[in-house]
Amino acid sequence: MSYVFISYAATDRNIALRVRERLTEAGIETWMDVDLKPGADGVEIIRESVRNASSGLVLLSPAVANSPEVASEYKTILSQNKRLNVAMVAPIISPHDIPYHLQSIRAIDLQWDFEAGMRKLIAAIRGETPETESRKENLSASVLLQESQLETSDDDTTSDSRTSKKRTSVKLEVNLNNLDEAKTKTLIDLVTKLTEAGIEEISVVDLND
Repeated sequence: MSYVFISYAATDRNIALRVRERLTEAGIETWMDVDLKPGADGVEIIRESVRNASSGLVLLSPAVANSPEVASEYKTILSQNKRLNVAMVAPIISPHDIPYHLQSIRAIDLQWDFEAGMRKLIAAIRGETPETESRKENLSASVLLQESQLETSDDDTTSDSRTSKKRTSVKLEVNLNNLDEAKTKTLIDLVTKLTEAGIEEISVVDLND
């Protein structure tokens, strides 16, 4: 049987179930750990389910970066040269929250407009759109982290040496025409977290411009 293996961090189970429900409604078979029967050898069944899946889906959040179970699952999918899709379900503030093996895969954003994101995800799973693109791809309301090198001259006029320091800037690309009260609050919370994380430059760009 052809099915998509859904890989996610335990803290994201609620959104994982919601994604699974929409995929099922679209006629896409899925498998996730909630399908385990009581008393079954969970570890071995999960491994077998990953190996036998036709493709994989990783629900990306900061918690995924610290999940060895999720890492093992998507690495198995990739090692078999199977399609692996990634959907972003929580704000990614630090580049370290994106595992190395997932950095070249376009993440479909499910945070701001869940239904629109699911339509894109369903199309990607069906192979109707490319699943791998550059990280420079514009993602609706996603955080794009860019590090710029700033060169500063040494105050000592007798020295030609230069020092470099990194400054991280964040651009939030948002469909402002689609903002309701809940999404506005999410945007404000995200900007607050970025500020608390020490991000000096934060800009909000309207995708409609």
